[in-house]
Amino acid sequence: TENKIAVERGRFNDAVKSFNARIKMFPARIVAGNLGYKDRPYFEAKPGSEVPPAVSFG
Repeated sequence: TENKIAVERGRFNDAVKSFNARIKMFPARIVAGNLGYKDRPYFEAKPGSEVPPAVSFG
C-alpha cells in the first residue's frame, strides 16, 4: 500500500503542476484571475506521518 500511496501522491503533484502552469498562461490567466483561481500547493506529508500507527489485535 505504501507504493500505491506514493504513486497517487505523484499523480496529485503532477495534476497540481499542470493546473498551476495552465492558470499562468494566456488567455487562461485572464479567466483564472477573474474566477479567483490561485496556485495550489503540492502535497507534503505532515511531520511524523512516516511512523506507522500502533495496532493492537487483542
